[in-house]
Amino acid sequence: EGEAVYRLPDSGADPPDTLVITSQRLRFDRRAHSALFTGEVELTRGEILAVADTLLHQPDSNLTILSGAPIIWRGGDELSGRSIELIFLDRELRRIEVFGEAIALSRVSASEDLKNRLTGDRMDIVLLNDSTRIVTVIGDAEGEYHVWDEKRVYRGMNLSAADTIRLTIVGNRTTEIALGGDVSGTFYPPEYIPAGPVEQAHRPGGG
Repeated sequence: EGEAVYRLPDSGADPPDTLVITSQRLRFDRRAHSALFTGEVELTRGEILAVADTLLHQPDSNLTILSGAPIIWRGGDELSGRSIELIFLDRELRRIEVFGEAIALSRVSASEDLKNRLTGDRMDIVLLNDSTRIVTVIGDAEGEYHVWDEKRVYRGMNLSAADTIRLTIVGNRTTEIALGGDVSGTFYPPEYIPAGPVEQAHRPGGG
């Protein structure tokens, strides 16, 4: 009870790293080999910062579950949902699954306040390496992403809606977009991009 701190050093990482979880309460379950953190939970490891109301850490299964308004930040990326599962392999984060009202925001320009935005019922993120990830949004998927050409000239913003949206992201650039199911979308050249958040009004049956 009261400002509990859990540390899991990883001397095998390059560079060495430590998983740190803090909370107001911590309960260990010896039989399940799990730790339940509740109240003002904060997780840090390297570039990752996560907050939640509750966190269940299961070292044997390489699974960490955040619930109760969880949010994860990594560099210019922000991820939120009703619950988020972090899946590790040899203590390295390999996959993130978001369940319920999944939202991903990704900064795409250091010089401008531009962010790609993905939303859906569920989101699956596979981390292939430090720079490449595959993001799949399932159920009422909507995407708002900014487009540059091969000469890095900004071309505008694309709004899409589909049953599923799958992105391949390398660094801060989206290199591939695949949409499945009922698909619709609108492309805005720079001079026609609406100010403020844009409601997706082009989903089939949505007007």
